[in-house]
Amino acid sequence: MAHSFASTLLLAAIGPRLVAGSLLQALSNERPDPAVFPSPETPHHLPPAGTNVTGPKSTNKFWANWVVEEGRDLAIHPMPYVLKFESSPPNMKISRSSAPHIVYGDSQTNGPDKVRYYFSPFINEFGLGAVESAGPEGHVVVKEGLFGLHAEVRGPSGTDRRILFPIYSGMAYVSGLYEGFTPQVTSERALLLLEPVADGIWRLLNNGGKEFRLYAIDTAGNFADASFEFGPDGKMNKAFHGWIRLAEVQAPEDHAILDLHAPAVLIDWELDVPGGGAVKYHFTKHASVPTQLLHFAYPHHEKLMTGNTQQVAQLTRMRAPTKGRMAGVTGDQWHLQISTAEEDGLDFLPKTEPRGDRVGDLTQKAVDTLAWFLDGDQWKQAMFKGSYYFSGKGFQKVAYTCLLLEKFHGLASTHTQNCADILKKGFQCLYVPGTAGCAGAPMGLYYDHWWGGAASREGFSDKGCRTADFGNACYNDHHYHFSYFVVSAAALVKLQPEMAADAGFVSFVDTLIRDTTNPSSQDGYFPVFRSFDWFDLHSWSRGVIPSADGKDQESTSEELNLLYGIRLWGVALQRTALRDLGTTMLALCAATIREFFLMKSDNEHHPADFAANHATGIFFQNKVDYATWFGWRYEFIHGIQMLPVTPALLLTRTQEFCRQEWDNVLSRLPLSPTDPWTSLLLTGTLAIIDPEGAYEKLSAMSPHFMDDGLTWVWSLYWSASLSGADAVGSTTGASTTPSAPSGVNVALDRLALASSEAAPELGAARAVDGLFVTYWSPAASDEDPWISVDLGTVQRLSHIVLYWGEFYPLSYWVQAKDDVSDWSTKAVNLGAAGNLQSNMPVNTFARFVRVVCQSSAGSDLRLWEIKVYADEVATTSVTTSTSTASTVAATTAAATTALPTTTTAEVMTTTAGAGTTTEAMTTTAEAVTTTAEASTTSAAQTSQVCAPGLQVPGHLQCQRAGAQGV
Repeated sequence: MAHSFASTLLLAAIGPRLVAGSLLQALSNERPDPAVFPSPETPHHLPPAGTNVTGPKSTNKFWANWVVEEGRDLAIHPMPYVLKFESSPPNMKISRSSAPHIVYGDSQTNGPDKVRYYFSPFINEFGLGAVESAGPEGHVVVKEGLFGLHAEVRGPSGTDRRILFPIYSGMAYVSGLYEGFTPQVTSERALLLLEPVADGIWRLLNNGGKEFRLYAIDTAGNFADASFEFGPDGKMNKAFHGWIRLAEVQAPEDHAILDLHAPAVLIDWELDVPGGGAVKYHFTKHASVPTQLLHFAYPHHEKLMTGNTQQVAQLTRMRAPTKGRMAGVTGDQWHLQISTAEEDGLDFLPKTEPRGDRVGDLTQKAVDTLAWFLDGDQWKQAMFKGSYYFSGKGFQKVAYTCLLLEKFHGLASTHTQNCADILKKGFQCLYVPGTAGCAGAPMGLYYDHWWGGAASREGFSDKGCRTADFGNACYNDHHYHFSYFVVSAAALVKLQPEMAADAGFVSFVDTLIRDTTNPSSQDGYFPVFRSFDWFDLHSWSRGVIPSADGKDQESTSEELNLLYGIRLWGVALQRTALRDLGTTMLALCAATIREFFLMKSDNEHHPADFAANHATGIFFQNKVDYATWFGWRYEFIHGIQMLPVTPALLLTRTQEFCRQEWDNVLSRLPLSPTDPWTSLLLTGTLAIIDPEGAYEKLSAMSPHFMDDGLTWVWSLYWSASLSGADAVGSTTGASTTPSAPSGVNVALDRLALASSEAAPELGAARAVDGLFVTYWSPAASDEDPWISVDLGTVQRLSHIVLYWGEFYPLSYWVQAKDDVSDWSTKAVNLGAAGNLQSNMPVNTFARFVRVVCQSSAGSDLRLWEIKVYADEVATTSVTTSTSTASTVAATTAAATTALPTTTTAEVMTTTAGAGTTTEAMTTTAEAVTTTAEASTTSAAQTSQVCAPGLQVPGHLQCQRAGAQGV
């Protein structure tokens, strides 16, 4: 009978089954177009393992570690408990830390008075195990839902033994349904006490001071009779058919509450989103026991709860590893309600208007920006950057230029439609196979039937899956990457309504939404809500890449961008359900970000000295780390919460928060006008509290130093518009740190040649493409490699900045020449990791710049970027020709037969970037005294550059913003 009950339990709700709510409607139930999303010919780099789930599988839920082979021994984080499984003998280990392990910063990071990161170490307080051995397959996921999973352990072949573990977010008990196994309670610590309290109830105590309640409940929901006993070794006296449950006791008054609700075992959980900001959870209990379910709620749930759900005041709040203390609540349903009034009013542009005296200038700047895009097809440089992430930023940058042109000139104007045509051409390169002129566009997406998703072809079957395009092929950051295309597509339909009838275009955009945010299990090609966690009420990154600290969220603003885009796409295509779903999710997510991620000084969910940072950085399930995956700089950590700049930002970046963040952190930074991150900090924070001050500072910046997803005109329009809102003008408290020397990188995208290349994709052009995800690397046999750049014109040079990775030369020479002279050495440097600036002698005029390296055969040399800065004066304009390039190559090759010699007069002092630390961190803002280029140091790095699973971030080449805005 027990065996048939468990089988029925499993079959009760196979797969992610949803209540038929009005907003949970499938976008499609057809396979994505094979011509656009072909099937891969080779298996995924991290194929599913340890799962019997058929069809699409969850990749970003808390249990994803357990469905990838190399992650099956890692912890999962259903909260407040953390679980690991040990196979032999079978044992579900439980950890629940009462206090976090806190690590403070230092002079090289956020200072000794603030917490750098905190986490909860895994300690097996108690575990649900068995005396008998299990089969060789270990724990297997047999069912998935939106909120949890069922994991099963079977006995060896020929036996009917098994244990079924239903594991859900917020569960108040850890439970196992035993069939034929003899239960055994385990602990990593010494078991001091195991005593009976009543039939089916025991008290546990270990030498760490942790007390748990232990329950044995039969399949009818009754406590086990007195014939079932546990010995002092934790073993039950005989095999059991029913539930064994564990729950922590934090105070004496917890006993009665836990005992009362122990028979109510959660076995399934469904979602309903009926509209109007309402969200409903429907819990299913085993055996239909009358006792209401006891479950834990996060603090933001409590603020949203309505109806009959009751908080149990007598139950001690339980600390989760992150997000603070959870409250016990009872109820077989939860009703959450959130206002969507602010989200309902969102459009592409701010509601308020710029002052009339600024409209003329902004209008001209919008036209100038379009002219730049059209000049020599410069729009392709913005929109086609190889990766989905960087290309997506370019798409939305162009889209917002088009929206401004519509604002100033009208929908039918030539300017507006010429701009919209750019956007249309860009999309055609993504969804019309064989479209000409698409060099540099992302290489495309597969439809991956292993996991059920649209995954990048780059790195799909090899280790590049984890790093290429920030791990897109491994389902990392899809809700960031694809957000830009969804917003841009909605803008295109607004500007060219006929695009709504382009089936290929609509299908492509729908596929991106289906991949990240599929609302319905009726769509059998994608998991339901891959990224969005309907319990935590925000999205998670990391995909299928195993992570000891669980899933994480880094860029809250890019998640908002996706939900904002889904709302706009629903509006554009007149899909009411999709529009309202996007609006509801946007409101829920914004409330969650305000609660946990963007911290005001009085935030009670984090240690007080961590809340002083104001931005969380990388928010793991088990750890919160004031850092980013791509480096440690204040600008990175705070700026990544501000891009892209859209009205959706105002949902989370309140004036009160921005005032604290600006006064306590950002105003103390150099805010160099040549640092692209400055453009984000000014638009994303200062413009909200002092739009006039932000407008003035942005006006003084060069368009060449905007973030690569932001145009100069959009930053100015944004600030000018907020001047008409309720933002309060104030002093900015700007730093007195000297600004960096101004200048333009004249080496960007110029002709580059090298003595050799380690592989075709590591050629010289990679060092002048403006991206920190590519680099030049010479052949290993090349002992004295060189790289040269043709600047196209004779320039008066100011300085050169070289960005070395973890593999740098012993020393190198910086040389220059014009069209007729020989190479002349201008600087000699010792190699070092990081970014090194070489100042040029006064009146250095040159068209060609060369770096000659002293290395050793077999070494791995990597130059991520070479930037050459010129003064404003240029003496000669020259067009680079093939013959000229050949001459330069021949001259360069001849010159490298011997290392150069120099005279004292020729060599200027070289200034190294700010010092690095063993944790791959850059210096604090207060310590930065070099130029903006030299202050963005790439720290002492490891060979595992920017791996999404790496727990210590800090690699400059993975930074998400470049320096080529318009």
